[in-house]
Amino acid sequence: MSPYEFNQIIGNADTEAATHEVFDQAYMKWITHGSEVLSEGEITVYCVETTFGEVCNGGLDQYLTNESGAFAERCPDALVRVGLPGYAEIMKEMLARCAKHFVDLEADPDDPRGPYFEWVLKQETDSEPFADLDDRFFKLYFADKTEFRRKLFQYIATHESEFLTPDS
Repeated sequence: MSPYEFNQIIGNADTEAATHEVFDQAYMKWITHGSEVLSEGEITVYCVETTFGEVCNGGLDQYLTNESGAFAERCPDALVRVGLPGYAEIMKEMLARCAKHFVDLEADPDDPRGPYFEWVLKQETDSEPFADLDDRFFKLYFADKTEFRRKLFQYIATHESEFLTPDS
């Protein structure tokens, strides 16, 4: 995005709309060109947005099993970068319970997001494997539902260079 576009987004009084705009651009860049072209800022926004979107919708299990899980290993650092270390610890504990299993699929030449993998539990359980972590996540979340949005917006606003296209 250009500096003008960035300033238009940051100047938006609606921080949710602003962070979604930056997320949408990062997401489109990822599905079009793959993760290797994403800046640290774009990875950060993608990780934080998908963490809260997926977990609030269906818990940590949903986060891992949807495409958001592709960035799970990068998520704890992203959460720390925006100032959410409590959530980062939860994500680290979730990852410690899982292993990455690569799936033998033929690569889709029109989809640069591969290679494909799934997260599998290191130890099978009869109960919900992340119920305790979901509980901790929601305890933090309900203590201040707007914290992640405020901190993500502040991160974006103070890291402009990570969101600008080189030729802008």
